[in-house]
Amino acid sequence: MYRTFVSSILVVIATTCSAQAYDIVITNGRVIDPETGLDAIRNLGINDGEIAAISEFAMAGSVEIDATDLVVAPGFIDLHAHGMNLGDMRMQAMQGVTTVLELESGILPIADWYAEMKRQQTPLNYGASAAWTFGRIAAFTGEGPVAELSYFQDAQRFDDWKTQIADPLRMVELLDLV
Repeated sequence: MYRTFVSSILVVIATTCSAQAYDIVITNGRVIDPETGLDAIRNLGINDGEIAAISEFAMAGSVEIDATDLVVAPGFIDLHAHGMNLGDMRMQAMQGVTTVLELESGILPIADWYAEMKRQQTPLNYGASAAWTFGRIAAFTGEGPVAELSYFQDAQRFDDWKTQIADPLRMVELLDLV
């Protein structure tokens, strides 16, 4: 009796998943979902850009992608990304990265950087930390800060911001910038 009941439930689930047509179906991929711990060959049904179903049963869709021998997983987050330009982001997207974060060095003024990233209409999610290093450079050199990597690279010719202890006035300026 129990075996018949379970078999009936599986037939209903299989029929429900296969009867619905999805916008996109990704078939036979090794689906890895860190949230649930799933790591198995499955099919995904996608509607309106969101995963609507994950199943071991066949599915139908307007577009079908065979992911045999491939991994299907959530986008990867790069916590240490320096390549924050369109070309670098396209390359990262092709490698499965969906979010890039510049958390090591950061950047200042952060609002200028976010405005520029928005203007570029980048293909990835992005973020950065406020850079105390940019604040030190500005406090010691009196130049900037400018929300560009070249600002940091050009400052490498100066040693004072790297080697000297900030006096109280410079410390206030640095903290105000950050």
